Amino acid sequence: MAKRRVFLASTLAALAVGLLAAVGACGGSAATSSANDAGAVGADATSDVAADAGAPLLPYPPGPYGNAIGDVLPDFFVMGYAMSPAAHDSTKLPFRRIPMSEVRSKPGCACIIVALVTAGGVATASNVEDQLLGKELANDPTLCALEVIAANLDVASSGDRLPASTAAGHTPTRADLDGWTQAGREHFPVGIDTESSAAALSTPGTFVFPQNVIVRAADMKVVGAIDASRFSTFGCGGPCTGTQPADFAAKARALCATTAPAVETLTAGLEPRNLALAGALYVTDASRGLLKVPPDVLGVAPTVVDARPGDALAVDAAFVYYGASSGGAFTLVAAPLGGGPATDLATAPDAFLALAADGVNVYFARADGVVGSVPRGGGSVTVLATDAALAPTIDVDASYVYFVSAATHEAGAVPKNGGPRSVVGGFSAPFIPGNMQGPFYPTVVRVAPHSPYPVVVAGEFTSSHTPFLSGWKGPAVADGGAQGDPGTFLGGTLQGLGLDTTGNLLVTITTRVPTPAGLVISLGPTAVQLPGSGGLPVVASGQPFARAVTGDEHYAYFTTDPTAPSAKDGAVRRIRWH
Repeated sequence: MAKRRVFLASTLAALAVGLLAAVGACGGSAATSSANDAGAVGADATSDVAADAGAPLLPYPPGPYGNAIGDVLPDFFVMGYAMSPAAHDSTKLPFRRIPMSEVRSKPGCACIIVALVTAGGVATASNVEDQLLGKELANDPTLCALEVIAANLDVASSGDRLPASTAAGHTPTRADLDGWTQAGREHFPVGIDTESSAAALSTPGTFVFPQNVIVRAADMKVVGAIDASRFSTFGCGGPCTGTQPADFAAKARALCATTAPAVETLTAGLEPRNLALAGALYVTDASRGLLKVPPDVLGVAPTVVDARPGDALAVDAAFVYYGASSGGAFTLVAAPLGGGPATDLATAPDAFLALAADGVNVYFARADGVVGSVPRGGGSVTVLATDAALAPTIDVDASYVYFVSAATHEAGAVPKNGGPRSVVGGFSAPFIPGNMQGPFYPTVVRVAPHSPYPVVVAGEFTSSHTPFLSGWKGPAVADGGAQGDPGTFLGGTLQGLGLDTTGNLLVTITTRVPTPAGLVISLGPTAVQLPGSGGLPVVASGQPFARAVTGDEHYAYFTTDPTAPSAKDGAVRRIRWH
């Protein structure tokens, strides 16, 4: 089964994601198999003609080829109909091979939209996008498009949002293409997925359709993407009506006019775990302990602050804190930002998985389920909760400590000075985003203080393995619960969720097998509601196992860790994005 690498975004870069079915957020599995020597997917995909006898093709730019931001997109092909404003009746056109080199050779073409869609009447978002593309291209001759049908959702058999491990929908055929194109909407080339297109746009993962890879025609470099998966209304259990963005074409043009910044490596040879910014970058390393890295020097060797291996990490205005683990001992450590010896604040019977700090106390979640606090200068430990086993994150605001409870599958909150636990979001929360996605289990919680939804909860719908992120007003209140925003589906596997110094949310998503890939996404200023009906601006794509993330007003900083931890081939990287 071929699964895809695409780019969720309105963006600065691109996104690795995979196949998933939905009414409105249309998905399916792009299972492909070679049906003939042309590499077409459909079993009836034999071409009517050998090649196009039209205008000569422009020379295709040389490689190296790839599908991350800044890569030259390969000259892949689909099997379909090369429709145009002058010839838009597919019944009068040959079914043939359509390469990207032909698409870019259209006179006046400056910016290419490669639209990955799903056919079928239930593929609402893809149908909306198909109509929108026709209108936008008619208004702007510098835009050109290739629409690639990856599946037909009308034959999906397991519900409207299917496990990524199953064949959601079916492999597209010529009959599917005929049904799609004979609606008379397209005046641009449309084809069905082939081994060639799947290979050019693929890495494993999970994504919802439609997605649009944006390519600058002059050099065929990928410059970004536009996520159109919310171009429709579908069951969300809340106010998540999606509409086609009025700036769709403007986004594509802006991306094609943008020179993507380079991803730069600050330091390498690491086993990075977590990352925090407080003047310098602080990194916890699985074998080298707490490390300090200057954010403005490339290729530097990190300074060892404390040599005990560590994972959990937090900072405040004066200290960096981390959870050390050495020789079976688990210790909460504080080190002054200005330099000086580290101090042990507390020991524990199990590992510190997550930390947060507010300038007065350090708050922790341990592997044994204990959530607690200790004064930042040392002292007695206060236990706040005991049911947060394996909580990967913890955060605080002025009144509450937020954490994920593996026992109850909820994002919980307890008062900082102790008290009963409240539900913020999760399986039993009153607002569950999506009514057909199955149980929603949170995995990450983050406080975004400047947002109207200041508690951000990320997790997964277990029945479909669909990552989802939503904002919440806060702990449950007397009327029965927290208020949530419509939320945003995320492609791939969520790895990290952080804030930059200007209030933007940053997310890292990775796919693992067989090709390492990752990305860094920005959700924009948190003063704006989380995008329930738009794209996710992507900062960097094609990063091997992007994980921890933070940022400032100019750069996003993130860790990568391509292989097993013992390989020590991880790095801290940055990309300018403001």
